[in-house]
Amino acid sequence: MKPRSIAYSFAILVTLPSLCMAAGNVFLATAPDGSIFARDVSGVVLWHSFNGSSAAAPRTATEARATPSSPTTPMWDPLTNLDPSATADPIAGPIFDSLGNAWVVIDDRVNLLAIRSNGTSGTWQAPHIIGPSLPASTETVGLAVDQAGGFYVTYGTGAAGDSSFPLLWTKYTPALGWQAPAVIYTSPSGFSETFAEIDSAGRLVVLFNANGISSIASNPSQSGWGPVQTISPATDNPILPSVAANKSGTRLALVYLLQNNVLQRGLRYTFFNSTTGNWNGARPVPNSGNAYFSGYSTLNAYPMAVDESGNITLATPLFVGFSNNGIARPTRQWSVGGFRYENGVWSMQQLTAPLGSIPDLESFGSTALNANGAVLISAPLSDGSTGTNITVFRFTPGAGWNTEIAASYSTSTVSRCKVAWFEGTEAVVVYNAAGPLLAALYANGAWGSAPPIPGSFTNVTFPALAGAPTGEALLGVPENGVYVTYLRP
Repeated sequence: MKPRSIAYSFAILVTLPSLCMAAGNVFLATAPDGSIFARDVSGVVLWHSFNGSSAAAPRTATEARATPSSPTTPMWDPLTNLDPSATADPIAGPIFDSLGNAWVVIDDRVNLLAIRSNGTSGTWQAPHIIGPSLPASTETVGLAVDQAGGFYVTYGTGAAGDSSFPLLWTKYTPALGWQAPAVIYTSPSGFSETFAEIDSAGRLVVLFNANGISSIASNPSQSGWGPVQTISPATDNPILPSVAANKSGTRLALVYLLQNNVLQRGLRYTFFNSTTGNWNGARPVPNSGNAYFSGYSTLNAYPMAVDESGNITLATPLFVGFSNNGIARPTRQWSVGGFRYENGVWSMQQLTAPLGSIPDLESFGSTALNANGAVLISAPLSDGSTGTNITVFRFTPGAGWNTEIAASYSTSTVSRCKVAWFEGTEAVVVYNAAGPLLAALYANGAWGSAPPIPGSFTNVTFPALAGAPTGEALLGVPENGVYVTYLRP
């Protein structure tokens, strides 16, 4: 099994241009080349749009500005500690079921626990013990929900050095309770990830990375399992399986990277076929030959979303060439590639100017999808010397991509950026800024400071964030326990 620490990494000096964030009124002007500038009331350029793409202007501030004015002031609830015995290990979730309840799964080194909220009331049910603690904490845990309030957990129990690696599942059904954990499949090869989704026929579809990328699916009644399907064998060297589905289960999508095959390098994608119960053959994502990654561990995947129309929105690091910059030895240049699958066609757009540091989207990025199909993808972009910008890439159906800056800091150690929709059209980003856990809020068309997160969290490696169907945002903080709090309007 891969260790939690990043297995592949780059130590690259950063030359990312500084960026700024917007507040207050915005004024638009068209340049001679047809691109559009946005300026604030003082004339500072907030963003520059090139035929629908945006590049932020030089930063003038080093931290988030004041929260934009709003008729009401959002506030975080008092903290609730769901498991005081837990450590700083990541939690799985939060994820909301179709009845509006939130779920989190915690491994507290004694038990693997599932805990359900009472809607968004701020109160929670007593923990349910799924089974003993897992050797790799929640790293092999996958979560899914169906349209009838069901909640699913998939996980592996094997450890390095074992001769077999069981893949298990369990389910909570409203009015019936918990199903006892059962073995789906026993793999002869170790694996460190599972991804669970429900298709429109009711199948539980599980992907895992044993001996390449494989999948197994139940029958529609969930009373039995089909054979294991190998989607990409280990000889192809596939990494970073990234899985997403729409709520109705009509589109289950898998995207992954072939990283060492010179002739076939780039992203591959496939859709699950609910008629056959198998994944279709994988195909190349056009214009993805320069897609890259900064690090790969058991907790990484490219930020990706699938909307109810079956459209896919995805972001990856992108290699864009070399630059001498007056230096004898050329340096690599990077950007962020925004990929979109719509009406059966893929498109790609470069979302930032060339950067001297590879963006860490697959480690620190996050995605959020709202009901109208708009997607937010957040990531910290750092130049390694003068600061970090909490950057949000927004895709709006019919309008395309836009690049926004939620906050800026003089430190280059901002990480673990999580984003969620709030109140339908507003949004919140939570991130670790050289110690303290902070947040930025999008309201009234601009990003600004969010209300302070309660508590004094200074070493949160794995914050978790999700938007509730009723508009609240739920934050989970694993640090000397597992704390949760709702951001409410």
